[in-house]
Amino acid sequence: MDNPQSIMWVIEVLGYGFMGLATLSAAFVFPTGNLENIIRWLFIINGALGIGGMIGYALGWSMNILLGGLVVWDIIMPVSSFLIAIIFRRIMRIGYSLQATPST
Repeated sequence: MDNPQSIMWVIEVLGYGFMGLATLSAAFVFPTGNLENIIRWLFIINGALGIGGMIGYALGWSMNILLGGLVVWDIIMPVSSFLIAIIFRRIMRIGYSLQATPST
């Protein structure tokens, strides 16, 4: 990984690029709501960073720019993952409360 022209960097950049495409695609799955809007925008930013990093690497941009995007990703991805966990927890609680109600 010490040589930016190695095949390992290509694999790394492709991985982040495809993850960016995936989060950009998943950004519009969430319904409206405050928490969902925050996640949507974090996913859009992550998608732009992933795709931009892939394009920037292919165009030979400075590694400082690409690593700067990685620093931003280090903040965006854990925050969005934590917020998704909160949404999943809410959905689980709703599911459990629906199962606990007696049917008439």
